[in-house]
Amino acid sequence: MRRWAPSSRDFATRLAVVAIVVPLVLGLATARGSWFADDLDLLVYGQRGFSPGVLFAPANDHIVPGLRVVFAVFAEFGDFSYTFTVVWRCLFLAADIFLLGSLLFRLVGSSTWALLGAAWYGVSPLLLQAFAQLSAGVNDVHAQFFALVLLHCAVDWFADHRRRALVLGPVALALVLSFWLKAGLVVTTALALGWIISRVGVRRRLVDVALWSVTMLVPVVAYAAVVLPRRRADTARWPGVEVELRLLFDSVRESVLMPFVGGPWTWTDTAPYGFADPPVVAQLLGAVVLLFLLVLTWRHHRAVLLLWLSAAVFVVATVLLVSVGRYFQFGDSLTRHYHYWSDLGLPLVLATVLTLHRALPWPTGGRPGLVASERHVPRGLPTRLVVPLVGAWFVGAVVSHVTFGAMWGQNPAPAYFATLADEVDEAGSPPNIWDTTVPTTIAPFINEHRRLGDILSVAGIDVRFQQPDGAPRVVDESGRLRPADFQVWATGVVPPDCGLKLVGAGTVTIPLDHPVPEANWYVKMAYLANPDARVRVELVDARDGSVSALTSHTEAWPSGLLTAYLNDPLAVVGKPATEIRLVSTDPSTSVCIGTTEVGLVEPTR
Repeated sequence: MRRWAPSSRDFATRLAVVAIVVPLVLGLATARGSWFADDLDLLVYGQRGFSPGVLFAPANDHIVPGLRVVFAVFAEFGDFSYTFTVVWRCLFLAADIFLLGSLLFRLVGSSTWALLGAAWYGVSPLLLQAFAQLSAGVNDVHAQFFALVLLHCAVDWFADHRRRALVLGPVALALVLSFWLKAGLVVTTALALGWIISRVGVRRRLVDVALWSVTMLVPVVAYAAVVLPRRRADTARWPGVEVELRLLFDSVRESVLMPFVGGPWTWTDTAPYGFADPPVVAQLLGAVVLLFLLVLTWRHHRAVLLLWLSAAVFVVATVLLVSVGRYFQFGDSLTRHYHYWSDLGLPLVLATVLTLHRALPWPTGGRPGLVASERHVPRGLPTRLVVPLVGAWFVGAVVSHVTFGAMWGQNPAPAYFATLADEVDEAGSPPNIWDTTVPTTIAPFINEHRRLGDILSVAGIDVRFQQPDGAPRVVDESGRLRPADFQVWATGVVPPDCGLKLVGAGTVTIPLDHPVPEANWYVKMAYLANPDARVRVELVDARDGSVSALTSHTEAWPSGLLTAYLNDPLAVVGKPATEIRLVSTDPSTSVCIGTTEVGLVEPTR
């Protein structure tokens, strides 16, 4: 790895400054936001630890053990600190930028182009959206780190035939896949780069490509063997050729062209997490710049067309992979969601820098690079051409960052959790609350874990859920504790005077006075028990046999004349029901059931 470090100490210092300043600026902007959507799901997963069974379990519909390891670290050591996660991401982004700058310096020998390329990668809004949201950022900065290790290994092999690259390269690819399957497309960039820098004849070059490709197959086959049997096949649906072509066109104009103009400049108004919404002028300028670069490549270094081809493979494969798994759930948003496009930055930066280095060379930083530059360009021309263009691009990037940051700063999570923590502290002892959901602006409906019972355990906020020693309160949309209003939708048909009793091991059924539709239902059930009773309660739809298991968040119902407060902690949408079923396997059970109500919980107005 020592060979990967820049040979010029002056360049290494300037690159280190870029690698520190860019993540620092992004980190300060990111810190204005907070937890959002998948972040909370993955923190709940992280609480489950580091065992192989946990790490290789599906997270959403992904098998990403590397991602799970990082979130397990956050859950174990992060103390629900969003700042901790921002610092973590900044450190890896700094490493990414330094590795990319070092790679560019190895390739072009020009400190200026290498610095510009590394800065472009870090400042590009293509990375911004993925970096800001924690779950996407963990995907991206780690996958990109190991992708850059893989690219350095490709240079070691194709330029110097260093055999250790055939060992370290596959390991790097395996780690890339462990964070983000799609980022494995970097193998196409590695092959293109290797062909460009190879100094041997075509026959030997083909042998080198074959050996490299065989080693790359090892982690791919291993990943497929471990992961594919665990994937959920029901999430894969192909939308059809016509839809794919439309998605491809929209992806190019809304995402692929934007890095060339610092776009998208504007975002959809869906705070705190908008999608790219570039104006037509940005799309046209992006197309002009891309066409200009392709013409330069054709005229000055046609071999670099292979890198442009690898970028095209990224684009087509991204549309295919993401649409198959996401189109029917999220529609066209994948074309404007930069989390899916952030890994495109590597082939675009490499292709652009190698093209401009060849066509518009600056003085080298101490030694020639692996990719030679042309020598007939008039002195000073690069400065006169590039500096104004870089300035204009930077203005566009600043606009994109500012407009995204304005939305990202509207994330309500910090105020919500801070308010709830203060309310709990003021209560003295842990308050008794209903296990309701957090606001959809923090955990949208797509989240698997939206309930306070899951999330507050990660947040370290000490409360009690639905205990029978008093009526639970409810947490409102702002995080305040409020008295609860139980909106009754159906009542259990229960005979008076202990007319319904569960004794010993057995089952009793309480019909509802009318069916309830699909919703996240809560249940209030008065009971008289002696001794403590262990009872399983289920909401049942007798029409189709569907069952929702309820919990009172207590190991057993305490003896006495009390009320059990129950809900389905796993329900995302909830199911319809026609009756309630109580099941006991304990011979000592003796419970009389009283008034039973099914309804929804709201803060008292």
